[in-house]
Amino acid sequence: MGAPLDYARPGDFPTPLPDAPPVAVHLLAVTGRIQQLVNEHGLRAVARELGIAHSGLSRILTGQIWPSSATISAIEHAYDTTIWR
Repeated sequence: MGAPLDYARPGDFPTPLPDAPPVAVHLLAVTGRIQQLVNEHGLRAVARELGIAHSGLSRILTGQIWPSSATISAIEHAYDTTIWR
């Protein structure tokens, strides 16, 4: 599987392309929920809460890398929310 940007509409990340595979559609939705948390709490605050570099979190939010299961789990635990649906 390619990078997240490969499956998103140009200029409209993380909106998936119509022909994106289901797993990419799901992970792009997860990325959108991560973006909502960052909008609410701030990039550096979320990264600090998760114990990861803000640059890594930024790479997720710009479509360079997929969020890992460890990152998704850490977010769900830290913010008492479900982002993997």
